[in-house]
This record gives sequence, C-alpha cells and structure tokens, in this order.
Amino acid sequence: MKKKLSLLMIALVAIAAFAVQVGRRAADSVTLEVPTETELGAYIAENVAKDVTIAPESGDIAAALTAAKEELAYNEVLGNITINLTAGAAYTVSAPIVAPASLTINGNGATIDASGLDAAMITTPAGDLAEWMTGNLIVKDVTVKGLKKSLYASAGKNYLYEDFLIENSVIEFNETSGLEFDFRKGGVAKNFTINKSTLYALAATGNSFYTSQSAQKGTEAPGVTIQTFAITNSTLYNFAVGKNFFTHRQANQTWLGYTIKNSIFLNVGKSGQVVKGINQGQSGANPVWDIDGNAFNFITDGVITDTSSAEDTGDANEPVKNSIAGVVAFANADYATTGNFTLANCAQNTAHIGDPRWLDATVEPEAEDIVISPESGDINTALFNATTAVNKKAKNITINLAADAAYTVSASIVAPASLTINGNGATIDASGLDAAMITTPAGDLAEWMTGNLIVKDVTVKGLKKSLYASAGKNYLYEDFLIENSVIEFNETSGLEFDFRKGGVAKNFTINKSTLYALAATGNSFYTSQSAQKGTEAPGVTIQTFAITNSTLYNFAVGKNFFTHRQANQTWLGYTIKNSIFLNVGKSGQVVKGINQGQSGANPVWDIDGNAFNFITDGVITDTSSAEDTGDANEPVKNSIAGVITFTDAATGNFNGTFALVEGTTEPEALGDPRWTISYTTTGINGIMVEDADDADAPMYNLSGQRVDKSYKGIVIKNGKKVVIK
Repeated sequence: MKKKLSLLMIALVAIAAFAVQVGRRAADSVTLEVPTETELGAYIAENVAKDVTIAPESGDIAAALTAAKEELAYNEVLGNITINLTAGAAYTVSAPIVAPASLTINGNGATIDASGLDAAMITTPAGDLAEWMTGNLIVKDVTVKGLKKSLYASAGKNYLYEDFLIENSVIEFNETSGLEFDFRKGGVAKNFTINKSTLYALAATGNSFYTSQSAQKGTEAPGVTIQTFAITNSTLYNFAVGKNFFTHRQANQTWLGYTIKNSIFLNVGKSGQVVKGINQGQSGANPVWDIDGNAFNFITDGVITDTSSAEDTGDANEPVKNSIAGVVAFANADYATTGNFTLANCAQNTAHIGDPRWLDATVEPEAEDIVISPESGDINTALFNATTAVNKKAKNITINLAADAAYTVSASIVAPASLTINGNGATIDASGLDAAMITTPAGDLAEWMTGNLIVKDVTVKGLKKSLYASAGKNYLYEDFLIENSVIEFNETSGLEFDFRKGGVAKNFTINKSTLYALAATGNSFYTSQSAQKGTEAPGVTIQTFAITNSTLYNFAVGKNFFTHRQANQTWLGYTIKNSIFLNVGKSGQVVKGINQGQSGANPVWDIDGNAFNFITDGVITDTSSAEDTGDANEPVKNSIAGVITFTDAATGNFNGTFALVEGTTEPEALGDPRWTISYTTTGINGIMVEDADDADAPMYNLSGQRVDKSYKGIVIKNGKKVVIK
C-alpha cells in the first residue's frame, strides 16, 4: 500500500507540473489538459537537453531566449544555444544570457546595448554540475556597448569550454570593478582567445581582466594538459590598471601557455609589466611563452608613454620579442569615450598590429632606403628594429655584415625592392628557417618594380628551402647576382631559385661561388614555370643566365637543370664558363637541361671550359664527352675531360684533385677560385693498340689507374668505355 501511495503521489505531482506546462490561460482562469499515459511517462523520465537557435530581428535578446524556452516540450530543457543576430541591427539585453552548455553569438555586425543590465552578460546556471559539461563559448562579429559588469561570469564548477573565443568584436565596459572574465566560481577555458577584437573600458578598471582565483585550475578539467591564453591582433585599453592583468588559481605552471601577438595594450596592467601580469605578476620558465610583435603604452598624468622597452627585456622567463616601439597615435582625439581607435601615422599602424578594423593604410610613411649593419645575431631582428619598430617602411634594403661574424636568419628577408647583402666573409646560419631566405611581399605589384638582388661575400649554411622565392608578379631584377659566396642547401626539394609566382631576373648570374646540397635535390635549380616570361618585363629583350668560375654539386639530379616559362627562345642567353658541375641535372645533359631539356639554335649559347661529372652507383664518372657533342644547337666548347674528387663535399670542403684525361690542357681557371684543385693526368688517351679487338689491351679505371682482367665495372679500353661484368 505504501508503494502504491508513492507512485500515486509522483503521478499527481507530474500531472500538476504537466498541466502548468500545457495549460491554456484565460484572463481569470486556467484550463488543465490531462496528459495521456505516454506523455506522463515521458515527463517523469529524465529531461532531454535540446539545442536551441534563435534569430531575433531586433529587440531584447533575453526576452527572445525566454520565449524560445517556453516553446520547449514538458520534458525538454535548454542545451546548446545559438543566437544569430541580424546584420547591422540594434539589440538590448535586459537579463543575463544563462548558458547551460555551449553558447554561440553570431553578431553579423549587429550592436547590443547592455547598459540596462546590472550583471554579467553571459553566465551559467547557479550551482556546481555533478559531471563536467564540455562545449564552447563563442562571441563573434558583434559590438557590445555599456557593459556594467563582466562579459562572462561563471556561477558554478565543472564547465569546460574547449574554445572560449571573442573574435572580430568590440566590447565596451562602462564600469570600474574589472573582472571582465570571471571564473571565480568555477569552470575552465581550455583555449581562451581574443582575436581581431577591441575591448576597452570607459574608465580605468581596478581588478584583473581575467580571474579564476579560488576556483578550478585548468588541469582539473578532463583532457586538459595545457591551458592556453591568446590575445592576437587585438586592441585593449584601460584594464586592470596598476594591477596584475590576470589572476590564476595557480600561476607560473607548466600547464599554462601564453600567446600574445600583434596587439596593442594601452593603459593595461602595471606599467612595464603587462606580460608579467598575465602570469599573475610572476616571472618563470614554466609556462609556454609566445610573446611577439606587440605595443605596450601606458598613460601617466594624462600623457601616453611608450613602455615597450620595459616589457622587451630579453628575460628567458618572459621572452618578449619584437615589441613595437613608439607612442600609439590615434586619428580620433576622443578615442577614450567613443571607442574609435583608428590609428594615425605611428609605428603600430606601420606594423599592422592591433584590431585590423582600426588600421589606415593611407597614413603609412613613405618607403625609404634602409641600411643596417648588425654586428652579429638575428638579421631579421635587426631589420625589424630599423623599420617596423620605428615606423619606417623599407624600399631598397642594404645589409652590411661584419667581417667573419656569425648570424642567424629566423624568418624570410622580405625585399619590396632592391636587396643587397654584403657578407664581408660572415656566415649566416639558416637552419632555423623553414621558408625561402629571401622573398618579396605577398601579392602582385600593380606596376613593375625595377631593382637588383645581390648576395656577395657570404657563407649561408643549412638552407631548408629556396635561397630566393618570389611571392608575386612584376618584380624586375636588372642584376640578380650571387658572387664570391658559399650556399649550402640542407633539403631535397630543390627549387633553389623559385620564380613560380612571378618576377623576372634580367641578368641571373652566379660568379666565383659554390652552391651545394647535402643530399641530391630532385627539382629544377631555377624555375619560372607558369609565371612571367622574361620579355614581359619592361626593357628586357634578352634574359641571360650566367654561371662562371663556380662549383655546383647535387642539384636537380636526374631532372632538367632549369625550368622556364618558355624554353628555347631567341630572348634567352646562356653563358656557362669555367665551372664545375658534379651530380647536377641529367647525366650528359646539363647544358641541354638549362634550356629545359630542349636543343635549339634560338638561344644565345656561350658554353666554354667547364667540367661535367656525374655520380652513378656511388662512382664519379666524367660526362664531359656527352656534353661536348659539337652540336650547333648546343655549342659546348673546350669541356675539361677527367674526374674530380673533392676532399669532403658533404661538409662543404671542395678542395680536391682533378684527374685530367691525357691530352687535356690544365685549365687556367676552373670552379670557385676559393678552392685549391691539384691536377693529375691519366693515360687514357695515350693508349696505343694495334688491334682494337685485342683481348690483352690494357684497361684503366675512371680514375686513370691501370687494372687487370679481374676488375669489375666501367673501364677505359682501347680509348672506349667498356663495362666488365
């Protein structure tokens, strides 16, 4: 009887609750509808979370969400919420948006007036969850005005946001209490990101911008091994003034990661300690730091001052890099009250940092010639400090290195016009670079740029990609010169000189230089395929390619040495003189390969006095006779017959011995002159045999040494190459 009574009581409660859900209300009466047995059973069962999407055209967002909740069935509760606003429309929010799971606000350029709300705009249901909820919280493409409290404040524990994202938005805080992102009652943002956004307070706030003090730390959430905080390409103003920028449950931990890039911080945190402040005022190597290219300014007695130097200390525990020096200049004098942070002519505008909506390309400085002479260190940092960091825009760039000094290059050297690197015997370590060492600004120029690209008197080690790769059309280099230099490629992709995206080298020259790859590369040494041909450039009637007194090793092995937009043309000229080619191109077809594998009388040929060797099955062979065919379509002259052995090509030591075929005159100049080549002479051409088929005729290996009949491999017998098996 007791059990039956309990069931009856449950049924009555359920009926009453159901009646409230489905009752039809009149002005002064309520008519109840009795649920069916199936409906009653479904209600008594566990409630079902239902995803809800609303798209109000305007008006109060809180009211629209309440109306959507009232439309739920008796056994349904709110799950994930998506709010799609109308482009350019105006909204209010009269009560907090309570998100029990994921929440996405797609602003589409709308504006929300939150001035009538005296609480956090976004929150969670009150109380702790028994089990973790995993979802996302995303606010994007919206402007929020007049917030008096937090944008977000948790109301309980065990809410895990995989992505907590504010993107392409403007958020105005009209209060002084701070705590813009408040996790004090619990919850975890695994990836907390502010990107391409502006957040500002009308008056200086006094508490931390982000706080999780006394609640849950990141690694309490399931699957969280690192908690990242990222502020990228954004503008922040007037937060946590004089305080630590962030307050964590536990700061300075290995499970914390900070990524702050290309952003403007004005009157944020403690002067000169914004970065330290995101780690709750502590310095330490435990977190993962990635702080690069930001501007830090502070307001003292109403005057904006640059505090970047105080941030960019070089401390390994706060590795702040490439800060943008200089006072931020705003085009709108009322930026503090209007939230219009459009930049005037200042270093931050030149560097294109902060929220992109405030950049003004019309106020950038005129391009000017830049000369840098770093004593050592990272070339990119020196170039950055001479241009972007001081509000200068580069045109022609000259880089003078110190004699015999050591340098690194951490990013591509972007040359908008001429570039000259005067090495003076210095060495550049490019092993930390995973891109072309030299490139152009991305995109095609509207009009042709005419200049030069010169690299001379330098050693470059460890290149993983191209020495040069264009990034757009209409770059014309009258002279593209590699001179008296050693360039090492530590890759197998080839494309050492890559014009595929456009540009023209009118006179492409490698002179008195050594270029080598540690492993045989598989693509063309030079390529302009599918981009611009030479005569598309103004004033170019002939495009010349010259390799003179140089040593090349391990390039385009088994491939055409060059790849042109149009090969075998009358406007192509090839000058290859006094150079050594070992394991370059196709065996016996190096010269043909510079014309993309074609023979023809159209180009202007000047091929004279070179040595061509190839490596087959680990054995160096002389392939000069295959090159020097006397063909009028490839007039190769005076090739140096013989086999060259370098001291240690794998380490860049190209001193060596050249075993000349007898009858070959020792060349006056051959290869890069920095290397010492000693010459010996084989007896191959001196063999005199009465009977050409004489089985007892003497045999010589490819190094000119006499061998007997037990020798296996390629030999010279009767003046001919013979394979002995």
